[in-house]
Amino acid sequence: MTIGATMQIDQIQSFYAGIIQGVGENIDREGLIKTPERAAKALAYLCRGYQQDLSNIVNDAVFRPTTTTW
Repeated sequence: MTIGATMQIDQIQSFYAGIIQGVGENIDREGLIKTPERAAKALAYLCRGYQQDLSNIVNDAVFRPTTTTW
């Protein structure tokens, strides 16, 4: 699965699985089976701003200050 132009969820998921195995955990253990997928989706969510266009998010809601004195 790809999110945006560069987020490869499947690849990120396999990296997380490798990290979990690397610290000595059993990736097939009941509590860890979906953890790499959840972690990859969380990372994609946290990094989604890199794929977004600021002008679409702000939607012309930026206002210029009326004074220059602070």
